[in-house]
Amino acid sequence: MGIFEQFNNEYNKAIDAKDISRLFTLLGNEFEVDKDCNKQEYVKIMSLKSVMAGMLGDFKMVILYSEEAYKYCEDREKWDYMVKWGVNYLPVMFSSMRVAKKQELLKLGLEQLNISSKLADQAAASYEKLVSACLRSFFALYLGDKEKARSYFNGIEFVPIPINDFNQSGKMVHMFSHIFKGFVVAIELQDKELLMNLLKVISIDDQILHGEENLFLKFQRTLADIIDVRKEFKADFDVFYRSSEKISDSFPFFHIFVQYLEQKNVKALDMFFAVFK
Repeated sequence: MGIFEQFNNEYNKAIDAKDISRLFTLLGNEFEVDKDCNKQEYVKIMSLKSVMAGMLGDFKMVILYSEEAYKYCEDREKWDYMVKWGVNYLPVMFSSMRVAKKQELLKLGLEQLNISSKLADQAAASYEKLVSACLRSFFALYLGDKEKARSYFNGIEFVPIPINDFNQSGKMVHMFSHIFKGFVVAIELQDKELLMNLLKVISIDDQILHGEENLFLKFQRTLADIIDVRKEFKADFDVFYRSSEKISDSFPFFHIFVQYLEQKNVKALDMFFAVFK
């Protein structure tokens, strides 16, 4: 068993046990890896430590570990690790820290995501560009900049995911982990065009999108299909469903949407989506 595999096993045990003290202990443990001889193991450990530091609210260490992971990863992995670096700031949104501190840290996260976008542009990778756009837009909207949030989708190609990639768990992981943040943005901005473009990307049944159903039903049925297929999408949906109140100052319309879902108020949801432009 490799060093990263040992580390990852201990991390998963701590997560399964919901044992915060065990995570702190694990984060402080030194898993000796020769970064010159075994870069891949070292990068994986630094990346996971960055995730743990974000979960535990130690954002100075998020920066330190993320810088190490990014410094030693291969060029082809740089977009992946830059996205992970930015995402590690997401717990800030759900924390009780002061607003000014939240904004300071989230701006740092947005900086990393801006770099991820440039890397995706260089690679001319349409799916990577969309993932970066969803994340950047979500961060910008949380920070109160609606125009910038909209602008990040300019020039983005909304290419449908090949049907074969839906059932392959190792493919399109970042896409299914983060595209729902784009839906949060579309709901908050009440942007019909953006919502339909995002639905087009993840739709398994195009007949739903081109049918006579109203916008809410198209949204509901398309998401239901994906939630059944991709655990990453379901996990991200669940996070924002459970935590919408914590971000309601920045996403008031999304919070109203979640309240209607909780009430199973289909009529209100139909009306809510009917005003999208």
